[in-house]
Order: sequence, then C-alpha cells, then structure tokens
Amino acid sequence: MNIKLNRKKKIYLITFFIICAIVLIVTPSAYYGVRNKRDSHDRSNQPEDITPNTTDTPSPSPSPSPSPSPTPKPYPARPMIVPWPDYITYQMNSLVISNQFQLRIVNSKSDILAQAVQRYQELLPLDYVAWTINPELPLLNACTVSVGSDNENLFLGVDESYHLEITVDQVCSLYSPTVFGALRGLETISQLFVLNGTTGSLVFNYYPVLIKDKPRFPHRGVMLDTSRHFYPVPTIKQFIDTLSYAKMNVFHWHLVDANSFPMESKVYPNMTMGAFNGFEIYRQSEILDVIEYAKYRGIRVMPEIDVPGHATSWGFAFPEVLPDDFKSMDNCHSDRYTWDNVPLDPTKPKSLEVATALIKETMNLFNDEFIHIGGDEVDRNCWQSKQIQQWMNDNGFKGFDDLERWFDSKIQNTVIDNKKSPVVWEDSFFLFGKHLGNNSVVDVKLPKETIIHLYHNLSLSSDIVSQGYRVIVSNAWSWYLDLRQPWQVYYANEISQWIDNDDAKQVSLLLGGETCLWSENADVTTLYKKVWPKSGAAAERLWSKASLNDTEEFEPRLKSFNCHLYYRGFGVTQTDILPGSCFESNFVNTYQMAHQ
Repeated sequence: MNIKLNRKKKIYLITFFIICAIVLIVTPSAYYGVRNKRDSHDRSNQPEDITPNTTDTPSPSPSPSPSPSPTPKPYPARPMIVPWPDYITYQMNSLVISNQFQLRIVNSKSDILAQAVQRYQELLPLDYVAWTINPELPLLNACTVSVGSDNENLFLGVDESYHLEITVDQVCSLYSPTVFGALRGLETISQLFVLNGTTGSLVFNYYPVLIKDKPRFPHRGVMLDTSRHFYPVPTIKQFIDTLSYAKMNVFHWHLVDANSFPMESKVYPNMTMGAFNGFEIYRQSEILDVIEYAKYRGIRVMPEIDVPGHATSWGFAFPEVLPDDFKSMDNCHSDRYTWDNVPLDPTKPKSLEVATALIKETMNLFNDEFIHIGGDEVDRNCWQSKQIQQWMNDNGFKGFDDLERWFDSKIQNTVIDNKKSPVVWEDSFFLFGKHLGNNSVVDVKLPKETIIHLYHNLSLSSDIVSQGYRVIVSNAWSWYLDLRQPWQVYYANEISQWIDNDDAKQVSLLLGGETCLWSENADVTTLYKKVWPKSGAAAERLWSKASLNDTEEFEPRLKSFNCHLYYRGFGVTQTDILPGSCFESNFVNTYQMAHQ
C-alpha cells in the first residue's frame, strides 16, 4: 500500500515538473506571439495588401567568433557619465569637493537656469562627513555657470551643447549657448562628483577634464500611456525629472485611448465621462502645470490624441460618434478592461466635428510644435454596419482605405493649417502610400509636414526618409518598455543603421526616437522599474556617437546611473542579479545622502 502510494506520488511529481518545464518554455513565445494588439502595435488591422518586412537588422558580414575569455574584457577607468559626452579628455587625478562648494551663475537672469542651479546645488551631498581626509588632495570650492543667451524658448533642435572644464588649477566653469544646454551640463557635473565609499568624502577622480558635448539627435524621449492606467500629476512630474537626468528632452504624453478619456475638455466638458472615474482626470490647469514643469527641465511635452482608432471612451459622452451596433459585430473588440479598440465612425458628421474640435483644443493647450494624432490600428471589423456601407457607396468610396484616408487627411490638414506638425504612427505611411492614381476617390498624398512614428521594423526608416518624410523611431521589439527584454537589447538598437549616413538630407530627417511604455501591465507602482534602466540605455544611443556601442563598457556606467536614480528616490530595476554596492568603484552618485 505504501509502496503504491509512493509510486503514485513520484508519478505526480514527475508529471508536475514536466508541466512546469513546458510552461517555462512555451510562455515567452506565447507572450511575444499572442500579445494584446495595442501592446505590440499589431499590424493585422492595417490597410489591405500590406506585406511587412520581417527583417529588422541588416545582415552583418561574416566574421570569426571571438575566442572565449575567462575574465571580463579590461577597460580603462573613466568617469561614470550617462550618456557619454561627444568629446572628453581627462587625467587620473583626484580632488575633494568642498563642503562649501557653490554653483555660481555669471551674467544671467534666466529663471529656468536659476532654478536648475538651485536644484543641483541641493542634490550635491555637501553635508557629508568624511572619516578619512587626505590633506594633500586639492579642494574644489566652486563652479561658474554662464550662458550665451537667456532666451527660454524650447523647441525641436534647440541648442543643447555645453562646454565643461575643470583645470589643473581647480578652476571649474560650465558654459552653454542656451539655458537648456546649461541644464545638460549641470547634470554632467552631478554625475562627475561621487561619494567615496572608503573615505566618506565627495570627490572627483578625473581632473583636469575638458568636455565638449552635444546631442546626436534632437528628439529624445519616452512615451507614457495614461489611459490604461492613470498616473497622478505628482508622479508625472517625478517621471519628468528622471527624463532630465538621462538628458532626454521629450515627454510623449499618450493622454487618451479606448479604455479611458482622462483629459479635461472645455469645449466638450462631458468628454471626461469616458474617464475611469471622477477623480482620475487631468484638469487643464494641471496639464499647463506639467508643461511648465517640464520646460524648466528642458523637456518638451508632445500630446497624443489618437484618431480615428481607439475611441471607445469617446462614446460615453457621444455615443453617436461610434459605429452603429458595433457590439454585435464579429471581432469588434469593445471590452474596456481587456481588449478595447472601437474606432470612430468617419461617416457621421459628429465624429469629424468632435475630433477636429478636440485636436484644435489640444493644440491650443499644449505649446509644442508637434501633436501626435495616432492613426494606427483602426479595427475595420467595427465598420461593418449597413449605414457605413451605404454612405461609402453613396460617396463612391471603393473600400475602407478610402474612408480612413479621407478622415485622416481632414485631421492632418487641420493640424497643418494651425502651423503645427502632425505625428502619426507608421500605419498612415502605408495607408497613403497605396492605391493612389488608381481612380481612388480619395487620391491624396501624405503631406510632407507629417512626421512618421515607426514602431515595427527598423528597416522601414529607409523608405520613409528616402521619400522625404521625417521619422521618429520606436521599433517595438527593441524599445517598447513593457516587453521583457534586457537593457542590452535597448543599447544595441542603432536607429540609423538603415539610412544612408553619408546623405545629409536623410540624416536630418531621422529626428531621433522614443522608448514607449504602454500601461496595460504598468501603473504607478511599477513605473520606474519599467522605464529604468532600459531608457538609460536608449538615452545614450540617442545622445552619444553611433560608434559607442559596447555593452560591456557601458554596463558599469549604467549601474552608476541606476545608483544615481536610486539615491534620488526612484526605485528602478537593477542592471544585474549579482551582489554589490553602489559605493563600489565610486558608483554612487550625487544625492543628499545625509538626509535619507
């Protein structure tokens, strides 16, 4: 009896372990292959006859595999700066940062600069207590900060260069042509000064140093989806702080989607009926506060109002803008808490009226030159009503491509007429690129003012720039933050590899890129762990030279940057799973340690 029971137990245990092994093997592939459409920006609902290019990386020339090495590759000691400067030269000497150290503004009345200097002055742990002092080390008492202009206009391509020098005579100076370049230089200073875990003092170990720095791309950002989960305004402000620490300069605010409409509208006050509740709403006064807060950190705020897809939440205020009987249509997904992607009905005058008015209101509210209008993943299964079919027949439309192109062109022209640049997901590039000249009723071209936001295959960037369009890159499998990819994948993503880098025109059309956090599986409790350190890896790809691409060299600097964020109060994901300390090798960066 006992023998039989033990044998059964063994069989049960063996069966259990086999099932667990199968789950571990199958789950990742299932996760990547059967993701929520919005999560992966699936192409299955794009215009007809689209054949995606499945090759995302050029084939490298054959090269012999490196022989295995029992020890890590040696790298010279260097400052722990992220992103790495465009030009830097230094020597291996140490100096101590005085308890009385001051950042001193010279000949500037900019309030943005004044507040930035105050913030960074407070971040420096000048109240440290050194338990070992080497009296032979020189002391740094101050660093001057000056700018060529107090102009505080923030726009795409604003000069963010800076010049930082600490001489052999312990003279520190930071200069930038603009206040926004000075902000980037202040961040560099904060990363250069480190707490020494052996002596307890604040030190700089690489002087004299000369840094001449500038970004590689003008558009460097992170997208945050605040529709699927709501993020309170204080959290969004803290999130913007982290962007500035990585020298990012764009907060792409995906404000609304099918799941909720949390943005206050004064044109249509009832639009927030589509919010999850009456508390989780962004009032216009709060939005203006966020925009101002971001500007003071050198961050542009680009809003996104996605049309005509992802519009279910609009129906709470205006049921008539959605297709008739969409809930009874096969494969028209309308479950708010799982898969929800009901588009507007372009054949109804109210749809165009409301969409146009909301886009205009958003442009007036946000002061950025870009407004993202989506244009992706329009679920045409929801357009099967007799009313839509009849309208299309009456107007000579040959298919849903004509209908969608007609609506999109109306919205894009509204943006352009208001002297703004519309940003659209890549779906619109495909939509407008086919059927033209084939007796289509809507034979219109995609305006050159339109910017394409690429989110699938990086190779598409070549087609976009060769046709004269500007492009922003967020290729999903490399830069989507909700995917379970290690930071090394984000660092390896060289976004210019498919364009002709010897063609100045093509280079200028590649504006930069963004990492993207879709919030189906993210909320305020996981925000920073999702965004960092992965976005730190992307930040260096967007700021630093393309030739800087060694993950082994980058890893200690990224660990340092992680510590930098941690000691400023942000719970981020660790770069590895090994024991260690932020104080090892002077990894720890500036923070008011004594105030913890």
